[in-house]
Amino acid sequence: MVNRTSKLFMIALVITALLVSAGLNSVHAATSYVFSGSITSDTDFKLHQVGLSAGESVVATLVCTDGTLDPVLTVYDPSNVAVAWDDDSYTPCNSASSSYVSFVAAVGGQYTFRADGFSTSTGPYTLTVTTNGNPGRPVPTGFVLSWMSCSTAVFDAPGGNPVGNNAVWAGQRFYVNPTPVKDASGKSWTEIYVSGSQNAFIPTSCAGL
Repeated sequence: MVNRTSKLFMIALVITALLVSAGLNSVHAATSYVFSGSITSDTDFKLHQVGLSAGESVVATLVCTDGTLDPVLTVYDPSNVAVAWDDDSYTPCNSASSSYVSFVAAVGGQYTFRADGFSTSTGPYTLTVTTNGNPGRPVPTGFVLSWMSCSTAVFDAPGGNPVGNNAVWAGQRFYVNPTPVKDASGKSWTEIYVSGSQNAFIPTSCAGL
C-alpha cells in the first residue's frame, strides 16, 4: 500500500472549514467521539454510529493500535449511501497507513462509520470522529456529490489565490457546482461547497465531473 505520511497538519480541512485568517469561516467548538475495536478476520468489520446535523462538518480517522491491521474507513449517510471512503491518507500504521476522511453532512441523522481491514489484515483500532459542533450553511441548490479525481489546493476564486494550506485529496467526496467557470486565461474551475460563509474553487480537472 502507498505510504503517505502525516497529513493531519498538511491537510487543511476544506470540507470542514477554510482558514479563519482568510475570512472564510468562524471558529466552532469541536466535539470528538472515540471508539475502539478489533478486526479479527478478513471478513470482519465493525460499525459505529454518530448523530449529525445537516451542514455539520466532520473529520474521522481510523488508526491501528497494534498487530497488522491496514485500516479502511467508509462512511454511510442515514440512507446507507457511502459519502466518504479512505484507505491510506493518514499517518503510518505499522507497514501500512491509517485512514482519514472529511465531509459535510448533507442531511441530519445517524451516520455509520465502518471500520475494516484491507485484504486479510487484522488487529485492534481506534476510530476518532470530530465534528465542528455547529452546522454550517445548507448545500447550495443544484450542487451534486462528486468524488475528487486528483489532489489539489483550493482557491478563493477562479484563477485566484490558494487559501492557506487548504487542499482536497483524491478519493474524497464533496458537493460541487456541476457548471464550471473559466478564469481570464481560459482555465476551467469548479466551485466546491464548504461549511463556512463562502465556497472555494478547484481546477475542474480534479472535480470528478
